[in-house]
Amino acid sequence: MCKSGFAWCAALGLLVWAAPPTHAAEPTMHIQMPGPPLQDLMLGAWTIRVTHEPSAAYPKGRVTMGREVWRLGPAGRSLIEEYDEEDPAGPLHEIGIAWWDAVEKGQKVLWCGDYQPSGCTLAPGVARWEGNSLVQTVEADESGKHVVRQEIFTDITATSFTQVLKEGPSLHELKTTTTIRAKKRSVEAPAVRP
Repeated sequence: MCKSGFAWCAALGLLVWAAPPTHAAEPTMHIQMPGPPLQDLMLGAWTIRVTHEPSAAYPKGRVTMGREVWRLGPAGRSLIEEYDEEDPAGPLHEIGIAWWDAVEKGQKVLWCGDYQPSGCTLAPGVARWEGNSLVQTVEADESGKHVVRQEIFTDITATSFTQVLKEGPSLHELKTTTTIRAKKRSVEAPAVRP
């Protein structure tokens, strides 16, 4: 405790707080989940170009723009994705939180979006790294039909990545429904010193 007077103690505290760190750089945080080192390249802000293939909903297909921001959760043990897309029908705002599930040996994902009646949903299954691609495959029965959906993050570099969404009646009959191409906007800002 400082006993030399409030002004002197406050000035000393300000100097200590404002002084540059005595080491060269703050340690870089890494995603604390199993996977290739390139998974850390996903961190940061991205501009996205979203290509929706022709479908019943979009007979001529559609291209939209948006942004994604990827950041670490507490202690790097989770990954938070913020997703915004400027859709002609109205903007989409979504957020996802992924974490390692040791039992299922993959990443569980909680996905929340303004279009979801319940607000959020826990995605079934897990995403797993297959080489340098992160892949999540989900199978379900919907309205009497078997549906397989797959999401793949691939071609991950320090400045870009590609995200591909596929759908079909079986794993061997998947067709691309959406392709998202991301370009890095900025590097994640370092932590602010208290």
